[in-house]
Amino acid sequence: MSDIHSGGPAFLSGLDYVRWLATKVDHDYHLRVAIEEDPSDFVLLGLSLSALHQIAICHPSCTGGPHVYQAIVGRLYNNAAAAFRLISFGFYDESLSLIRNMGETSNLLILFLNSPDSYIDWCLIDAKRRWANYRPKKVRAKLESLRIPVPMEDDVYSNLSEKATHITPETRPNLHSEGKNTVGIIGGLFQLNGMNHALGLLTEASTAAALVVARGFGRDELFSAISEGIKGVSKNTSSGNS
Repeated sequence: MSDIHSGGPAFLSGLDYVRWLATKVDHDYHLRVAIEEDPSDFVLLGLSLSALHQIAICHPSCTGGPHVYQAIVGRLYNNAAAAFRLISFGFYDESLSLIRNMGETSNLLILFLNSPDSYIDWCLIDAKRRWANYRPKKVRAKLESLRIPVPMEDDVYSNLSEKATHITPETRPNLHSEGKNTVGIIGGLFQLNGMNHALGLLTEASTAAALVVARGFGRDELFSAISEGIKGVSKNTSSGNS
């Protein structure tokens, strides 16, 4: 049942609709082909996701404690992994929304790693004051006052907010291809531009987060591996342009 209208003029509903939706798992074909055709493009993403995963679950050993930091890293990893799966299903805007969330979480984490007092304050104050003092805009302002570079630049964050999170009169959901479509793409649909764009931003966000986390947790081996991965991407880019 590959067509939502397979039953005839009537739109699928109930169990038939759920069964149709379940068939969408084959959308990851395009992503799997991309990985096999040019695996070098995915090495850095894999290094970064692996680092986040390892640190979130205290691999290879746990030093104890309340694991608040690990939970924050776990949120980063889950956002990244979920974004990857959404890309494979053709839901590019939805993946971009999660990538935007990664930027917010990375900013918060780098603030805590550089300002332990902020972390203690964040843990102890109530929810209303926490939002007032540590909402995304305030966190970016705190990082700027400390002269700490943010993992996700403001222009990238603003573009993701406009494209994938906030609704505007110009919103055309999930539209990543040329044409005169006035509604957008309703449901997951493979679009090469959308896949490449989302994967590029996911790699950037995951790499920035993983470098912050690896350095903050003293995981020098992971930091070095990711750094080498960045060099490899740079070499491939240079070779491609020569």
